[in-house]
Amino acid sequence: MKQYLPTLLLFVLFTAPMSAQDYQPMAIENAHWVIYNGFDYTPDPHIFAVRGDTTIGGTAYKKIYYQDLVDELYWADPYYLMEDEYLWGVMRDDTMARQVYVIAFESYDPWQLPDLSYQCPLFEEQLLYDFSASVGDTIATCLGRNWPFSPVPEGWVVDSIGTESAYGQLRRTLYSFDSDFQVPYIYEGIGSEHGFLGGVQVPTFPGTAIAGYYLYDYCVGTDEDCLIISGNEEVVIPDAQFRLAPNPVGQEAHLTISPAATEAMAFRVYNLLGQLLLQAPIPRQQTDLSIPMQDLPAGFYKFIITGDRSNHIAGKGSFVKE
Repeated sequence: MKQYLPTLLLFVLFTAPMSAQDYQPMAIENAHWVIYNGFDYTPDPHIFAVRGDTTIGGTAYKKIYYQDLVDELYWADPYYLMEDEYLWGVMRDDTMARQVYVIAFESYDPWQLPDLSYQCPLFEEQLLYDFSASVGDTIATCLGRNWPFSPVPEGWVVDSIGTESAYGQLRRTLYSFDSDFQVPYIYEGIGSEHGFLGGVQVPTFPGTAIAGYYLYDYCVGTDEDCLIISGNEEVVIPDAQFRLAPNPVGQEAHLTISPAATEAMAFRVYNLLGQLLLQAPIPRQQTDLSIPMQDLPAGFYKFIITGDRSNHIAGKGSFVKE
């Protein structure tokens, strides 16, 4: 017995902190959540990015920035910023408690519909996620399910707890099957499968498909590492008009530019998987350009026209290749 007690104490001392050490935080420098609307015709793509530190009331937080993306390219990287980012709020992890806290400075309502908005109080610290929860606990009470015209979101009831492989790591995962309309997976270090802020999601009406936001991509790195390109440069051709003809395209397409390009530009073609398939330079002062298309398979394509030096999107469109 004298040998057993010290051994037991050593076991407790060395294993008790394991859960805290294994905790995967969300407030990581340069973490990016790429989010889009589940309705294809209104993707509303945007990004939450963690960058920089601050202190509020003696408590350390990470800053959270909101970035709007260009709609047409929501399905693929690179992601193009539509306007200046702004400071949305701050967040912190309580590593020992396995909890994530947030203070929102701005509302989160990309659709401009109250029942699809972030309904947690602003300027007050809120418990965003609790990964110490047990089966039967209700979490995310100011997120969760936002039913139409419901004044209070219902939160999620944890039905089971497991482990999922998500974005390169095995993560503690909370499952909630408390609704016929959603099966949220809440990943430690990531948040909900519906995005950084969880379940901004409602049924369109009983028995139909879901309307809401979904996590499209997650990346830790600089904007450049995560293929996010600033659209805040000065527009290369402020009032330029671009026309690609014919459409459908055959072996060759003709691009007309009016007025003439004042700087060198680039014409880029992407498929629906976001792969860059064709790129052609547009020389300075060019007003007409012939672009060979014979190597493109038949199908539907997107094109963008960017500044050669700035990557600002000066024009965009789509075409069919016969």
